[in-house]
Amino acid sequence: MKPFSIPFNLQALQESCANQYFVEEVYSSRVLPIKLQGAKVAFTKQGGIAVLEHFDAIYSVICKFDSLDPLVRQQTWEILIKAGKSYGVELARVLADTQLESSQNWTPDAREKHRNALKMIVYLLVHMAELFQSKFNRVSESAAKNIQTTKKRTKSVKNRNDDDQYDFWIHECELLVRLLMTYVDLDIRRVWEPDMVEDDFVNLIGNVCYKMIESQALYKQSDLKIPVFHVLGCLLKKFDLVMGTSVKVLQLLQHFSYLAAPLACDAVSMWLNTYNCKTIVTEILREISHIPEDEFLRDSDSTKNIGLFLIELSKSVPSATLANFSLMLERMNEESYTMRNTVLVMMGEIILKCLNGEGLDEKAKSARDQFMDYLYDHANLDPNAFTRSKSLQIWIMLVKEQALPIKRYPDLVHLCESVLFDKSALVRKFAVQLLESVLQFNPFASKLPLDVLRSGLEDAKAKCAQMDAELNKADCPENQQDDVPMEEVIPDSEDIIAQDAETVDSPENPELTKQKNIVEYLDNSVQFVEGLQSCVPSLCDLLRSKVHSDVIEAINFFTVACQFKLDFAIVGVTAMLQQIWHEEQKIRDAVVSSYKLLYFSPEENSPRARASAIADNLMGFMSISSAGKVKSLEVLLKHLTESDSIPNGLSQILWDRFAKPEMNNSTSTKDIDAYKQQNFSVQLLGFFAETNPSIVQNKVDILVTHGLKMSGNSESNDFSLALHTCETLRQLRPKKVAAGQYQKYVRLSESHEMFIALHKLLVDGFNRTSKNWEHFAMEALTLVYDLSEKPDRFCEVLIHEMLDAIQNSDTETNDKTILLTRFYLVVGQVCMKHLVYLEVPVLSELKHRRKMREKKDENEQKAKSRKSGRGDSDGNLEEDLGVGGATADDIEQEYIKNITENELLAKDTLFGMLAPCLVKACLAPTFKSVPSSVSIQATASLALAKFMQVSSKFCEDHLQLLFTIFEKSPHETVRANLVIPIGDLCVRFPNLLEPWTAHLYARLQDESWLVRIYSVKVLSNLILNDMVKVKGHVSEMARCTVDTDQSIVVIIKKFFAELSKKGNAIYNVMPDIISRLSAPDAGVDEDQFDEIMKFLFMFIQKEKQSESLVEKLCHRFSATRTRRQWRDLALCLSLLSYSEKSVRKLQENFSLFADKLADEQVYQSFCSIVSKAKKLSKPEVKVQVDELSGLIDECHKKGVSDDQTAAKAAAVVKKSRKGSSIRSPRSSIAWPVRSPIDGDKGTRSVSRKRLGTVSDSDSDADDFQTTTERHNQSSVNIPKRDVPARRLTKNTRKTRHVAVTFSSDSEEDVAKENVALLRNSDGEEQNTIVSDNATPIRRKKTPVRRTTRSMVRN
Repeated sequence: MKPFSIPFNLQALQESCANQYFVEEVYSSRVLPIKLQGAKVAFTKQGGIAVLEHFDAIYSVICKFDSLDPLVRQQTWEILIKAGKSYGVELARVLADTQLESSQNWTPDAREKHRNALKMIVYLLVHMAELFQSKFNRVSESAAKNIQTTKKRTKSVKNRNDDDQYDFWIHECELLVRLLMTYVDLDIRRVWEPDMVEDDFVNLIGNVCYKMIESQALYKQSDLKIPVFHVLGCLLKKFDLVMGTSVKVLQLLQHFSYLAAPLACDAVSMWLNTYNCKTIVTEILREISHIPEDEFLRDSDSTKNIGLFLIELSKSVPSATLANFSLMLERMNEESYTMRNTVLVMMGEIILKCLNGEGLDEKAKSARDQFMDYLYDHANLDPNAFTRSKSLQIWIMLVKEQALPIKRYPDLVHLCESVLFDKSALVRKFAVQLLESVLQFNPFASKLPLDVLRSGLEDAKAKCAQMDAELNKADCPENQQDDVPMEEVIPDSEDIIAQDAETVDSPENPELTKQKNIVEYLDNSVQFVEGLQSCVPSLCDLLRSKVHSDVIEAINFFTVACQFKLDFAIVGVTAMLQQIWHEEQKIRDAVVSSYKLLYFSPEENSPRARASAIADNLMGFMSISSAGKVKSLEVLLKHLTESDSIPNGLSQILWDRFAKPEMNNSTSTKDIDAYKQQNFSVQLLGFFAETNPSIVQNKVDILVTHGLKMSGNSESNDFSLALHTCETLRQLRPKKVAAGQYQKYVRLSESHEMFIALHKLLVDGFNRTSKNWEHFAMEALTLVYDLSEKPDRFCEVLIHEMLDAIQNSDTETNDKTILLTRFYLVVGQVCMKHLVYLEVPVLSELKHRRKMREKKDENEQKAKSRKSGRGDSDGNLEEDLGVGGATADDIEQEYIKNITENELLAKDTLFGMLAPCLVKACLAPTFKSVPSSVSIQATASLALAKFMQVSSKFCEDHLQLLFTIFEKSPHETVRANLVIPIGDLCVRFPNLLEPWTAHLYARLQDESWLVRIYSVKVLSNLILNDMVKVKGHVSEMARCTVDTDQSIVVIIKKFFAELSKKGNAIYNVMPDIISRLSAPDAGVDEDQFDEIMKFLFMFIQKEKQSESLVEKLCHRFSATRTRRQWRDLALCLSLLSYSEKSVRKLQENFSLFADKLADEQVYQSFCSIVSKAKKLSKPEVKVQVDELSGLIDECHKKGVSDDQTAAKAAAVVKKSRKGSSIRSPRSSIAWPVRSPIDGDKGTRSVSRKRLGTVSDSDSDADDFQTTTERHNQSSVNIPKRDVPARRLTKNTRKTRHVAVTFSSDSEEDVAKENVALLRNSDGEEQNTIVSDNATPIRRKKTPVRRTTRSMVRN
């Protein structure tokens, strides 16, 4: 039989050849079933060797595969598989003979016979498998498309057959791989002579394996992965296919992402460990190292696949990867950050798997240190944020696995400190996480108090020095010989070397070595904690970051730091409490979780011990917190109470400490005295009572007894306990209910012990010097109006007693000043609370009583109707119309309004008699040298403002006085004191305050930061609630974004962020802001204007808004007067986002700013617009942008050259003026100008008169330059507008150019920017053309030629 050679393609076997086997005939479909039946019988009788006779039949099926019935194809495959299995058994039996080569039966013909049979069977199997595989791929792709389009497949006969073949091939493919493994596992080289298997045969098996795993559907649906990898590994081992396999693996990685992890974890690991192919990792890494850098940048998907493969490879075979890692180090300097990330992750995995633990040799330690240096440098210095963050993530992994030497921990802390202010939020996030991990998994101790560590280090150093000194003393010779020859004193160099060698080799004292290790350990721990302490300021700044991840990570770090008892952690713990007010729910939840873990999760077992520990924690926190932090703590406790996180016994512990603070034996609060413990206890009880008022309802007597009394000790002048007791008692007041619902007010009689105690404290403390009596008085009066039945009687008696105290006081000015200040404060508070008392509880009670009467009358009427037998047909008409209740409500409101307007401040009432005193106190002169006068005016003006809240008539009468003090007072305390009450007046009487709004906006530029910040807060609240108009004044708010005080800047930015949420609010005020801030007299320099606009234009995001602003700003150019305004408008245009329509608007209005492009800053702004517009994807837009760019460049170059010519001409003119005594009689020079409208129709000389006045400081050269840059526009191809050209003669009235202005511009600005009318010496009006294209050179004044009336006649 002729030898069978594996052909290059299927058709090559049909070509006749003398020395090789070829197919004599491809059977037709009619004959083929008969031939297949004969082959089946032959295979059954003879086994797989029968393929030598029936190869053509199977080959014919392959050639006609698509045209045959699927059943025929499957039957042929089953015949072929059975033949392959039987031949595999036979071949295994033959090759099992160890003496086969010496056997007589193993002749060359027998060898060739088996070789041909093996090659034929494998050839037929592989080709038929490829055909089935291609069919399978088509079916799977079709199914995937149907799933994506969510369309149901029509189950035709053909589709059912395809589905059957789909399932058929998944099963048969596994049989094929096992059969191929049977052949490959045999020593088939003995079939060949010499024993070298053909490469074509090996590639035939390898290629079909690769094609199987290239099918993602087949790969997912079957368990082919491991068998295929075994076949490839066996081929790799027996036939040395390392080079080809490495290339094929790389090709698979570049095209099939799902193979990245299996090839590394299963394939390469199996080939290396099971089949001992040690060079496979080397060859794969070498092939990857040969990939050009551009490939990684161009194909990101392939780069990610290769990166994932390398990472998994370093995990599965780290030792082999380490041995060849030098091939990967070259990638660290390439531009692709993905590959840099990959190499860094490989380093981390190798450190974790190979270079971890004790007992490493010097080479391994050197490699570990080198890898860690790479990680350190790229975490801090890499230009890409993703690489920096990836390095930090690797450090986190190494820290958690405790794979770092101790000396690296302080370095890591310093690394984190250096990247805490990285510009990337991702880097900052992982930097804080690394700090947290370093602290959690530190090798030093579970508690790290810095002072204890430092003292321990000092002791260890002293002990080490003492041991070293003792050892040195023991080694010193006791006797020294004086007379020793020089030769004996200086030994030979050989002796020195030998002595040094002995010294090096001699072991050190083990105790000293141990002590030195202790010193090094403590030194590292101190450096570690000091590094963490240096990070605290940066972490506190992150708590105030706008990025939510920064805040959350900083909260988590401080929580862990506090658990490790770091002394400085309390700074961050108290700082993060402010975030309980944050608008983001995640941040609030993080704060609550942190405090719950730190303060509400003690280790005690019994409930009472746990409650006592929680009380100690809260009191300790309050002892170091400011008033603002305590208010935040109140909100925090409210959240915890609502979530049932407060233990039940905590309130009883607080009551015990409030009533008997001396009985508290807790060591945690031993530094807090009894008075402060009472303060903290009553405050905490008030916080809990806000959610659960029952805590206080049954304990009023305890609060009054222990909280509202004057103690006889040194704290008698401190009213803080009484103040906090009043706050807690106020929790008894009714809570707010939904609108329209009645709320019953539970009030106490005026003889209640609470009011007696309050009255005594207020009167007795009125004459005493105390720092917090004023706050106590405000809270006490509020409590009286909340709970007393007759608060007016209480306050009236109080005021009379205070007046008596003032009259009976000493003549000393300071004492009387304090009393007057307190008196005005109390009077204002009483007036305000009485107004609220009338309009809320009194009005509510009147409505309720009226409804009860109506209901009673209705019931009586119904009863009478039933007795008389009448129906309800003749009911009240108002009730039928549904207006009866509304009319009654109006009557009651009018009744209360009449009281407040006409009766409350009547001359015969208490308030009416006190009002003139307040006015007189406000009008009294104040002096800085007399602080008492300032304090009196401050409290009196505040009380006057509160009086003005009562009556609109009283308010209108005293508005001028109030705003005069508000604006003219030289004392910031007075001005700041009036900001909030004036804001309240704007809400109370908006129509009265509307003309005075400008004075409130003016305080935004006050010299005092206190006045400015109050004004910003009040105006922000008023504007966001639509209580004041913003038109014409919002520019003052915008100016505050560049305020010198950073807290004002933060508030203003939050204000504009909230304002942007209200529809088009920002867009509506943008023209007004730009118009006013770009005005020459606005007082805003260019840098400030740039910063303001960059911030505000962040809120212009809609495309239509940008288009409209482009047009408005372009028209604004024609109304500008200075270069500075040009630059400002150009900057605003450059800050907008551009679309196709925006570019078209810019091009249509090009003539309005073409002459301004000579200015360099204007030109640069428009260049940035062009670069931004070029990013648009549409080709027609790009053409439009290119045309616009050409026009901009042309106008700029023309303007610059004209400026240079004008400067030279000005120099010549100036020189001629100095050198000649003859003056030109002409007052101006007429320059030929080509109008942009007329285009190329010709030029004409027009003599124009410059408008306005010119400063004497302006040089002639500057004037000339301005003139030239306005005139020389003739050579520029400016887009034309359809305006008919008109001849201008002496007798033709010249056209007035009206400037286009914003709707928000003031009338004064419009008047300045419109056409100016100049009068000549005879009083006649001379109408001149305002043009940006011509301005005459300023020269010495000459007589102006008179203009005839026909020139200006309409």
